[in-house]
Amino acid sequence: MELLSWGEIAIRSITQLTPVWAALIITFFVSIRYKRSLGLYGKLFDSTVGMIGFALVMFWVYTGMFSTLFDLVATHDPLSQVSGMKNKVPGTPLRGAEAGDYPYYLWGGDNLARDVFSRVMIGSGIVVLIAPLATLFAFMVGITLGLPAGYYGGRLDLVLSFLANLILAFPVILLFYLLVTPEIRMKEDRERKSRYQERQAAETRTEPSEDAETAEADSTAPAEDASEVVEADSASATDDSAEED
Repeated sequence: MELLSWGEIAIRSITQLTPVWAALIITFFVSIRYKRSLGLYGKLFDSTVGMIGFALVMFWVYTGMFSTLFDLVATHDPLSQVSGMKNKVPGTPLRGAEAGDYPYYLWGGDNLARDVFSRVMIGSGIVVLIAPLATLFAFMVGITLGLPAGYYGGRLDLVLSFLANLILAFPVILLFYLLVTPEIRMKEDRERKSRYQERQAAETRTEPSEDAETAEADSTAPAEDASEVVEADSASATDDSAEED
């Protein structure tokens, strides 16, 4: 099989998301049809910007739902690694594809030979699950600190406001590096350890062959010495007979 063109990749990606498009169309049709009786939610569909934002949010919600709960969108296991698919470009045919397997990596393979398309689709479900929990946690912390600060005021309000501003002013990219750097170091340590084990295994495989060569050389040496002794004895016997004559 040959690489897919960009047009074929786009068509296959859109086709793979058919359940998501169907769910979006049904949601918009019902919401617009009954928006007058839906209260504040129905007023969302009176604004073009509101409908665009709602469509973007619901796209990822439906994608995560159909990928994780119903397994209708993802093409491969997001954690499975396929030999020869490391860092492959989008549209690469799957090597060694069996019956029932999707024959392509639509969005290519990552540095661990996993399908990027499937990882994005499955990852959307994880994000949809975590984002509301993170927002709820932020509300809990904000309300817990904001109520006493607003009620008592004074120095308490000043201290809590200072701490809140300090957290907000902390560079997010620096926090990201602080969280990711240990994982990168652990990965490098694992790679070095695996390379060291491979070298040890290679040295272990070569040592028996060297020992066999040494044993063979040792076994041939006595035979050569014995032949030299026999030749020397025969030569001396010949000399003795010649002297007797």
